[in-house]
Amino acid sequence: MKVEKWRNIGGVQTQVGTMYRDIQIQTLVCNNQLPVLSGIDTTMTKGYDPNDTIFMLEFCVGDTVEFTIWGYDADTYNPVWGERHIFSISWNNGIPQGTFHPMYNNTDSARASFTWVPGLNDVSNIPYCFTATIADGACPLNGVQVYAYCVLVKGFQMSAGSDTLLCQGESVSFQATSTVPVDMYQWFVNGVLTGPLSNESEFVFHSSNHAPGTYIIAVESPNHATPQCPGKGDAVVEVVYQLTPNLGGNQTLYDPNPVVLDAGPGTLYHWTTGETTQTITVFVSDLYGVEVDGSNGTRCTGSDQVYIEYLIGIEEETKTHTMEISPNPTAGQLHISFGDNIATRISGALYTPEGKKVHAFTAADDAIQNRLITLEIGHLANGLYILRVETPHGSVSQKVVLQK
Repeated sequence: MKVEKWRNIGGVQTQVGTMYRDIQIQTLVCNNQLPVLSGIDTTMTKGYDPNDTIFMLEFCVGDTVEFTIWGYDADTYNPVWGERHIFSISWNNGIPQGTFHPMYNNTDSARASFTWVPGLNDVSNIPYCFTATIADGACPLNGVQVYAYCVLVKGFQMSAGSDTLLCQGESVSFQATSTVPVDMYQWFVNGVLTGPLSNESEFVFHSSNHAPGTYIIAVESPNHATPQCPGKGDAVVEVVYQLTPNLGGNQTLYDPNPVVLDAGPGTLYHWTTGETTQTITVFVSDLYGVEVDGSNGTRCTGSDQVYIEYLIGIEEETKTHTMEISPNPTAGQLHISFGDNIATRISGALYTPEGKKVHAFTAADDAIQNRLITLEIGHLANGLYILRVETPHGSVSQKVVLQK
Protein backbone atom coordinates (compact mmCIF):
# COMPACT_ATOMS: atom_id res chain seq x y z
CA MET A 1 0.00 0.00 0.00
CA LYS A 2 1.40 3.39 -1.02
CA VAL A 3 0.44 6.48 1.01
CA GLU A 4 1.24 9.96 -0.30
CA LYS A 5 1.26 13.19 1.67
CA TRP A 6 0.44 16.50 -0.05
CA ARG A 7 0.59 20.11 1.10
CA ASN A 8 -0.56 23.46 -0.32
CA ILE A 9 2.63 25.45 -0.96
CA GLY A 10 2.22 28.89 -2.49
CA GLY A 11 -1.19 27.91 -3.78
CA VAL A 12 0.16 24.78 -5.45
CA GLN A 13 -0.63 21.24 -4.21
CA THR A 14 2.80 19.68 -3.73
CA GLN A 15 3.68 16.11 -2.75
CA VAL A 16 5.89 16.22 0.33
CA GLY A 17 6.11 12.57 1.38
CA THR A 18 5.49 8.93 0.44
CA MET A 19 5.10 5.81 2.60
CA TYR A 20 4.76 2.13 1.72
CA ARG A 21 3.21 -0.58 3.89
CA ASP A 22 2.67 -4.30 3.31
CA ILE A 23 -0.65 -5.94 4.19
CA GLN A 24 -0.91 -9.72 4.52
CA ILE A 25 -4.16 -11.66 4.36
CA GLN A 26 -4.37 -15.23 5.63
CA THR A 27 -7.23 -17.51 4.62
CA LEU A 28 -8.08 -20.34 6.99
CA VAL A 29 -10.27 -23.34 6.49
CA CYS A 30 -12.89 -23.49 9.27
CA ASN A 31 -16.20 -25.20 9.88
CA ASN A 32 -17.64 -22.46 12.10
CA GLN A 33 -21.22 -21.44 11.37
CA LEU A 34 -21.87 -17.77 11.98
CA PRO A 35 -24.24 -16.90 14.84
CA VAL A 36 -27.45 -15.10 13.87
CA LEU A 37 -29.97 -12.71 15.40
CA SER A 38 -33.74 -12.69 15.04
CA GLY A 39 -35.86 -9.77 13.98
CA ILE A 40 -37.97 -7.69 16.36
CA ASP A 41 -40.07 -9.73 18.81
CA THR A 42 -42.57 -7.38 20.49
CA THR A 43 -44.07 -10.29 22.43
CA MET A 44 -40.65 -10.83 24.06
CA THR A 45 -41.49 -14.54 24.39
CA LYS A 46 -41.05 -16.20 20.96
CA GLY A 47 -37.48 -17.34 21.15
CA TYR A 48 -35.37 -17.53 18.00
CA ASP A 49 -37.41 -18.01 14.81
CA PRO A 50 -35.66 -17.92 11.41
CA ASN A 51 -38.90 -16.61 9.89
CA ASP A 52 -38.89 -13.59 12.19
CA THR A 53 -37.32 -11.11 9.78
CA ILE A 54 -38.93 -7.78 10.76
CA PHE A 55 -36.19 -5.27 11.55
CA MET A 56 -38.17 -2.01 11.50
CA LEU A 57 -41.48 -1.09 13.20
CA GLU A 58 -43.54 2.06 13.60
CA PHE A 59 -44.47 3.26 17.08
CA CYS A 60 -46.55 6.17 18.32
CA VAL A 61 -45.04 9.03 20.26
CA GLY A 62 -45.45 8.47 23.98
CA ASP A 63 -45.81 4.69 23.61
CA THR A 64 -43.26 2.35 25.14
CA VAL A 65 -41.02 0.78 22.48
CA GLU A 66 -40.12 -2.61 23.88
CA PHE A 67 -38.90 -5.71 22.07
CA THR A 68 -36.47 -8.63 22.28
CA ILE A 69 -33.89 -9.90 19.78
CA TRP A 70 -32.91 -13.54 20.08
CA GLY A 71 -29.49 -15.06 19.28
CA TYR A 72 -28.83 -18.47 17.77
CA ASP A 73 -25.80 -20.52 16.75
CA ALA A 74 -26.14 -23.88 14.96
CA ASP A 75 -22.72 -25.07 16.09
CA THR A 76 -22.19 -27.69 18.74
CA TYR A 77 -19.26 -27.99 21.10
CA ASN A 78 -15.98 -29.11 19.49
CA PRO A 79 -12.67 -28.81 21.43
CA VAL A 80 -10.76 -28.16 18.20
CA TRP A 81 -12.68 -25.01 17.41
CA GLY A 82 -13.11 -23.74 20.94
CA GLU A 83 -16.46 -22.51 22.24
CA ARG A 84 -17.95 -21.78 18.85
CA HIS A 85 -21.46 -22.74 20.11
CA ILE A 86 -21.65 -19.92 22.67
CA PHE A 87 -22.12 -16.27 21.79
CA SER A 88 -22.59 -12.74 23.10
CA ILE A 89 -24.67 -9.74 21.97
CA SER A 90 -23.69 -6.03 22.12
CA TRP A 91 -24.86 -2.80 20.47
CA ASN A 92 -23.51 0.53 19.19
CA ASN A 93 -25.65 2.82 21.39
CA GLY A 94 -27.33 4.06 18.20
CA ILE A 95 -30.44 5.29 20.09
CA PRO A 96 -28.84 6.66 23.24
CA GLN A 97 -32.19 7.57 24.84
CA GLY A 98 -33.11 3.89 24.80
CA THR A 99 -31.96 1.04 27.02
CA PHE A 100 -30.27 -2.05 25.54
CA HIS A 101 -30.03 -4.94 27.97
CA PRO A 102 -28.08 -8.11 26.95
CA MET A 103 -28.89 -11.29 28.86
CA TYR A 104 -27.12 -14.65 29.20
CA ASN A 105 -24.04 -13.54 27.25
CA ASN A 106 -21.32 -16.17 26.78
CA THR A 107 -23.91 -18.97 26.70
CA ASP A 108 -25.76 -20.72 23.91
CA SER A 109 -28.95 -18.77 24.81
CA ALA A 110 -27.97 -15.10 24.69
CA ARG A 111 -30.64 -12.51 23.89
CA ALA A 112 -31.17 -8.78 24.40
CA SER A 113 -34.07 -6.45 25.09
CA PHE A 114 -34.54 -2.84 23.98
CA THR A 115 -36.77 -0.25 25.66
CA TRP A 116 -37.46 3.37 24.70
CA VAL A 117 -40.25 5.91 25.24
CA PRO A 118 -40.00 8.41 22.34
CA GLY A 119 -41.12 11.97 22.97
CA LEU A 120 -42.61 14.67 20.78
CA ASN A 121 -39.18 15.75 19.51
CA ASP A 122 -38.55 12.21 18.27
CA VAL A 123 -41.41 12.27 15.72
CA SER A 124 -39.77 11.97 12.28
CA ASN A 125 -40.12 10.51 8.81
CA ILE A 126 -36.60 9.13 9.17
CA PRO A 127 -36.26 6.02 11.36
CA TYR A 128 -34.01 5.80 14.39
CA CYS A 129 -31.64 2.82 14.13
CA PHE A 130 -29.08 0.96 16.16
CA THR A 131 -26.89 -2.02 15.30
CA ALA A 132 -26.53 -5.18 17.35
CA THR A 133 -23.45 -7.40 17.02
CA ILE A 134 -23.46 -11.11 17.78
CA ALA A 135 -20.08 -12.85 18.15
CA ASP A 136 -19.34 -16.47 19.00
CA GLY A 137 -16.38 -17.96 20.82
CA ALA A 138 -14.81 -19.84 17.90
CA CYS A 139 -11.02 -20.12 17.86
CA PRO A 140 -8.80 -18.73 16.42
CA LEU A 141 -11.31 -16.32 14.83
CA ASN A 142 -14.73 -15.33 16.16
CA GLY A 143 -17.77 -15.61 13.97
CA VAL A 144 -19.37 -12.15 13.90
CA GLN A 145 -22.48 -10.66 12.30
CA VAL A 146 -24.03 -7.18 12.61
CA TYR A 147 -27.77 -6.42 12.30
CA ALA A 148 -29.61 -3.10 12.16
CA TYR A 149 -32.89 -2.45 14.05
CA CYS A 150 -34.97 0.63 13.30
CA VAL A 151 -37.90 2.46 14.93
CA LEU A 152 -40.06 4.99 13.08
CA VAL A 153 -41.84 7.36 15.48
CA LYS A 154 -45.21 8.73 14.37
CA GLY A 155 -47.93 10.85 15.95
CA PHE A 156 -48.27 14.25 17.60
CA GLN A 157 -48.58 15.75 21.04
CA MET A 158 -51.71 17.06 22.73
CA SER A 159 -52.38 18.82 26.01
CA ALA A 160 -55.47 18.42 28.18
CA GLY A 161 -54.55 21.38 30.37
CA SER A 162 -52.81 21.90 33.68
CA ASP A 163 -52.85 19.71 36.77
CA THR A 164 -55.14 21.12 39.43
CA LEU A 165 -56.56 20.62 42.91
CA LEU A 166 -60.27 20.83 43.62
CA CYS A 167 -62.12 21.02 46.89
CA GLN A 168 -65.00 18.55 46.85
CA GLY A 169 -67.91 20.26 45.11
CA GLU A 170 -65.83 22.45 42.79
CA SER A 171 -65.52 22.10 39.01
CA VAL A 172 -62.77 22.78 36.48
CA SER A 173 -62.78 23.12 32.69
CA PHE A 174 -60.09 21.42 30.57
CA GLN A 175 -59.30 22.73 27.07
CA ALA A 176 -57.53 20.43 24.60
CA THR A 177 -54.73 21.85 22.44
CA SER A 178 -52.60 20.13 19.80
CA THR A 179 -49.38 20.59 17.86
CA VAL A 180 -51.23 19.78 14.62
CA PRO A 181 -54.74 20.72 13.43
CA VAL A 182 -57.42 18.36 14.77
CA ASP A 183 -61.20 18.62 14.93
CA MET A 184 -62.40 15.53 16.82
CA TYR A 185 -61.82 14.59 20.45
CA GLN A 186 -62.44 11.86 22.98
CA TRP A 187 -62.20 12.44 26.76
CA PHE A 188 -61.41 9.89 29.46
CA VAL A 189 -61.47 9.92 33.27
CA ASN A 190 -59.12 7.32 34.75
CA GLY A 191 -59.24 5.44 31.45
CA VAL A 192 -63.06 5.39 31.23
CA LEU A 193 -64.50 7.00 28.09
CA THR A 194 -66.83 9.89 28.96
CA GLY A 195 -68.57 10.06 25.58
CA PRO A 196 -68.26 9.33 21.86
CA LEU A 197 -65.87 11.01 19.43
CA SER A 198 -67.05 14.60 18.96
CA ASN A 199 -65.86 18.09 18.04
CA GLU A 200 -65.98 19.20 21.70
CA SER A 201 -62.49 20.33 22.71
CA GLU A 202 -63.62 21.31 26.22
CA PHE A 203 -64.35 18.96 29.12
CA VAL A 204 -65.75 20.02 32.50
CA PHE A 205 -64.87 17.86 35.49
CA HIS A 206 -67.36 18.10 38.37
CA SER A 207 -65.68 16.93 41.57
CA SER A 208 -69.05 16.61 43.32
CA ASN A 209 -69.61 13.49 41.20
CA HIS A 210 -66.41 11.84 42.44
CA ALA A 211 -64.99 10.73 45.76
CA PRO A 212 -61.82 12.43 47.01
CA GLY A 213 -58.75 11.04 45.29
CA THR A 214 -56.56 11.35 42.18
CA TYR A 215 -58.06 11.39 38.69
CA ILE A 216 -56.34 11.32 35.28
CA ILE A 217 -58.17 13.45 32.72
CA ALA A 218 -57.04 12.32 29.26
CA VAL A 219 -57.87 13.47 25.74
CA GLU A 220 -57.21 11.72 22.42
CA SER A 221 -57.69 12.89 18.87
CA PRO A 222 -57.14 11.20 15.49
CA ASN A 223 -55.31 12.87 12.64
CA HIS A 224 -55.56 12.11 8.94
CA ALA A 225 -51.78 12.07 8.55
CA THR A 226 -51.24 9.54 11.36
CA PRO A 227 -54.54 7.69 11.92
CA GLN A 228 -52.74 4.83 13.65
CA CYS A 229 -51.15 7.22 16.17
CA PRO A 230 -53.78 9.51 17.74
CA GLY A 231 -52.62 12.52 19.72
CA LYS A 232 -52.76 12.09 23.47
CA GLY A 233 -52.59 14.41 26.45
CA ASP A 234 -53.56 14.21 30.10
CA ALA A 235 -53.78 16.20 33.30
CA VAL A 236 -54.10 15.22 36.95
CA VAL A 237 -56.94 16.35 39.22
CA GLU A 238 -56.63 15.93 42.97
CA VAL A 239 -60.01 16.03 44.70
CA VAL A 240 -59.74 16.93 48.39
CA TYR A 241 -62.34 16.70 51.15
CA GLN A 242 -64.15 19.98 51.75
CA LEU A 243 -64.70 19.77 55.49
CA THR A 244 -67.43 21.39 57.57
CA PRO A 245 -66.41 20.87 61.19
CA ASN A 246 -69.17 21.18 63.79
CA LEU A 247 -68.16 21.93 67.35
CA GLY A 248 -71.78 21.98 68.49
CA GLY A 249 -73.74 24.83 70.00
CA ASN A 250 -72.57 27.31 72.60
CA GLN A 251 -72.48 25.85 76.11
CA THR A 252 -73.11 27.40 79.51
CA LEU A 253 -71.79 25.30 82.40
CA TYR A 254 -72.33 25.64 86.13
CA ASP A 255 -69.76 23.05 87.17
CA PRO A 256 -65.96 22.87 86.73
CA ASN A 257 -65.93 19.75 84.52
CA PRO A 258 -63.81 20.05 81.33
CA VAL A 259 -65.33 20.02 77.85
CA VAL A 260 -63.90 18.02 74.93
CA LEU A 261 -64.26 19.76 71.56
CA ASP A 262 -64.02 17.47 68.49
CA ALA A 263 -63.32 19.01 65.04
CA GLY A 264 -64.14 15.74 63.24
CA PRO A 265 -62.06 13.93 60.57
CA GLY A 266 -59.39 15.87 58.70
CA THR A 267 -55.66 16.06 58.03
CA LEU A 268 -54.45 19.34 59.55
CA TYR A 269 -55.99 21.17 62.52
CA HIS A 270 -55.40 24.74 63.68
CA TRP A 271 -57.16 25.74 66.92
CA THR A 272 -57.25 29.25 68.31
CA THR A 273 -55.54 27.77 71.35
CA GLY A 274 -52.54 26.82 69.20
CA GLU A 275 -53.23 23.08 69.39
CA THR A 276 -53.11 20.91 66.23
CA THR A 277 -55.02 17.78 67.25
CA GLN A 278 -58.50 16.64 66.25
CA THR A 279 -59.82 17.13 69.78
CA ILE A 280 -58.96 19.56 72.55
CA THR A 281 -60.03 19.76 76.19
CA VAL A 282 -61.02 23.16 77.57
CA PHE A 283 -61.40 24.32 81.17
CA VAL A 284 -62.07 28.06 81.01
CA SER A 285 -64.64 30.36 79.48
CA ASP A 286 -63.60 31.53 76.04
CA LEU A 287 -64.45 31.63 72.36
CA TYR A 288 -62.86 28.52 70.74
CA GLY A 289 -62.36 28.15 67.01
CA VAL A 290 -60.79 25.58 64.67
CA GLU A 291 -59.80 25.38 61.00
CA VAL A 292 -59.55 21.90 59.47
CA ASP A 293 -57.75 21.05 56.22
CA GLY A 294 -59.03 18.15 54.11
CA SER A 295 -55.51 17.29 52.95
CA ASN A 296 -51.99 18.54 53.65
CA GLY A 297 -51.73 22.31 53.36
CA THR A 298 -54.49 22.87 50.77
CA ARG A 299 -57.12 25.54 50.46
CA CYS A 300 -59.87 22.98 51.15
CA THR A 301 -60.53 24.03 54.73
CA GLY A 302 -63.56 24.38 56.95
CA SER A 303 -63.94 26.22 60.22
CA ASP A 304 -66.26 26.55 63.20
CA GLN A 305 -66.30 28.22 66.58
CA VAL A 306 -68.14 27.84 69.85
CA TYR A 307 -68.54 29.77 73.12
CA ILE A 308 -67.85 27.78 76.26
CA GLU A 309 -69.03 29.66 79.38
CA TYR A 310 -68.28 28.52 82.91
CA LEU A 311 -70.68 30.32 85.29
CA ILE A 312 -69.34 29.01 88.57
CA GLY A 313 -69.28 32.15 90.72
CA ILE A 314 -72.22 34.06 89.21
CA GLU A 315 -75.33 33.08 87.30
CA GLU A 316 -77.32 35.03 84.80
CA GLU A 317 -80.42 36.42 86.50
CA THR A 318 -83.90 36.16 85.11
CA LYS A 319 -84.78 39.36 83.31
CA THR A 320 -87.54 41.40 84.92
CA HIS A 321 -87.97 43.59 81.85
CA THR A 322 -86.56 44.00 78.35
CA MET A 323 -82.88 44.89 77.96
CA GLU A 324 -81.07 44.66 74.61
CA ILE A 325 -77.30 44.75 74.20
CA SER A 326 -75.55 45.34 70.90
CA PRO A 327 -73.23 44.45 69.35
CA ASN A 328 -72.63 41.14 71.07
CA PRO A 329 -69.85 39.96 70.66
CA THR A 330 -68.37 43.44 70.81
CA ALA A 331 -65.00 44.86 69.88
CA GLY A 332 -65.08 47.34 72.77
CA GLN A 333 -68.30 49.39 72.75
CA LEU A 334 -71.66 48.27 74.18
CA HIS A 335 -75.05 49.88 73.64
CA ILE A 336 -77.66 49.04 76.29
CA SER A 337 -81.24 49.90 75.44
CA PHE A 338 -84.38 49.44 77.53
CA GLY A 339 -87.87 48.74 76.30
CA ASP A 340 -89.44 50.00 79.56
CA ASN A 341 -89.73 53.65 80.59
CA ILE A 342 -87.26 53.95 83.46
CA ALA A 343 -87.49 57.43 85.01
CA THR A 344 -84.85 57.24 87.72
CA ARG A 345 -81.37 55.97 88.39
CA ILE A 346 -79.63 53.16 86.51
CA SER A 347 -76.27 51.65 87.48
CA GLY A 348 -74.46 48.45 86.86
CA ALA A 349 -71.26 46.54 86.60
CA LEU A 350 -69.40 44.01 84.46
CA TYR A 351 -68.26 40.76 86.09
CA THR A 352 -66.12 37.79 85.13
CA PRO A 353 -67.87 34.40 85.21
CA GLU A 354 -66.15 33.80 88.54
CA GLY A 355 -67.89 36.85 90.02
CA LYS A 356 -65.06 39.40 89.95
CA LYS A 357 -66.20 42.98 89.22
CA VAL A 358 -64.05 44.51 86.46
CA HIS A 359 -66.07 47.57 85.41
CA ALA A 360 -68.82 49.70 87.02
CA PHE A 361 -71.02 52.51 85.67
CA THR A 362 -73.87 54.89 86.51
CA ALA A 363 -76.15 56.24 83.81
CA ALA A 364 -76.48 59.97 83.23
CA ASP A 365 -79.87 61.67 83.16
CA ASP A 366 -79.92 62.08 79.40
CA ALA A 367 -79.10 58.38 78.93
CA ILE A 368 -81.99 57.48 81.21
CA GLN A 369 -84.30 59.77 79.31
CA ASN A 370 -83.24 58.28 75.96
CA ARG A 371 -83.27 54.77 77.41
CA LEU A 372 -79.81 54.17 75.85
CA ILE A 373 -76.52 53.63 77.71
CA THR A 374 -73.13 53.36 75.97
CA LEU A 375 -70.25 51.59 77.69
CA GLU A 376 -66.56 51.57 76.64
CA ILE A 377 -64.97 48.27 77.68
CA GLY A 378 -62.17 47.98 75.11
CA HIS A 379 -59.59 48.18 77.90
CA LEU A 380 -60.64 44.75 79.21
CA ALA A 381 -59.25 41.42 78.04
CA ASN A 382 -61.06 39.31 75.49
CA GLY A 383 -63.47 36.83 76.97
CA LEU A 384 -66.88 36.24 78.48
CA TYR A 385 -68.43 38.70 80.99
CA ILE A 386 -71.73 39.06 82.85
CA LEU A 387 -73.35 42.50 82.61
CA ARG A 388 -75.61 43.28 85.60
CA VAL A 389 -77.80 46.37 85.47
CA GLU A 390 -79.60 47.72 88.56
CA THR A 391 -82.87 49.60 87.97
CA PRO A 392 -85.69 50.73 90.26
CA HIS A 393 -87.61 47.71 89.02
CA GLY A 394 -84.95 45.16 89.85
CA SER A 395 -81.76 43.64 88.43
CA VAL A 396 -81.08 42.40 84.92
CA SER A 397 -78.08 40.23 83.92
CA GLN A 398 -76.89 39.18 80.49
CA LYS A 399 -73.82 37.55 78.99
CA VAL A 400 -71.42 39.67 76.93
CA VAL A 401 -68.50 38.49 74.77
CA LEU A 402 -65.58 40.85 74.23
CA GLN A 403 -63.61 39.98 71.07
CA LYS A 404 -61.24 42.66 69.80
